[in-house]
Amino acid sequence: MALAVIRFSGDTDDDVIEEFAGKVEAGIKAYLVRNTKKGSGVLAESIRSYVYGKEIVVESDAPHAKVMDKGSQGKVMWSLINKVVPIKLGDGRTIFRRVTMESIARGKWRQGPRAGLEFVRRGIDLAKSGMSLRAAASFVVEQR
Repeated sequence: MALAVIRFSGDTDDDVIEEFAGKVEAGIKAYLVRNTKKGSGVLAESIRSYVYGKEIVVESDAPHAKVMDKGSQGKVMWSLINKVVPIKLGDGRTIFRRVTMESIARGKWRQGPRAGLEFVRRGIDLAKSGMSLRAAASFVVEQR
C-alpha cells in the first residue's frame, strides 16, 4: 500500500531522484528504529521506495503501516460483545467481566484514539536536510 508519493518538477535530474529515494527510505527506517518499541523491525523492513519517472512512491506491505503513520480514531470494541474478558489488576489478581450492550452504552469497552508517528513525513524531512536548496524546492509530497 502506498504511503506517500513524491513528485519532482521536470528539470530535476534522474540521479538526484534516485539518490533522494534511497535517503527517504533510510530516513524512515532510521526514525522507526529509534522511536518505536521493540518489534517494530517488521514495519521498518517493509518500507520500500520506488522511482517511476519523476515520482517516488513510498510503500509498505505491513497491514498496520498506515495506522502507525497517521494514527487512529477511538472506536467501540464490538467484537467483544457477549464475551468474557479477563482483566489483570495491579495486585496480580485476575477478574473476569462479560461485555454487554449495557456496559457499552455506559461508555465502557472503547479503544482510545492513537496519535500517529508521522514517520513518512519525518523520513522525508531527514532526507531533505541533506539536499541542495534547489533540489529540495522542486518536489511536492502527497501522503495517502
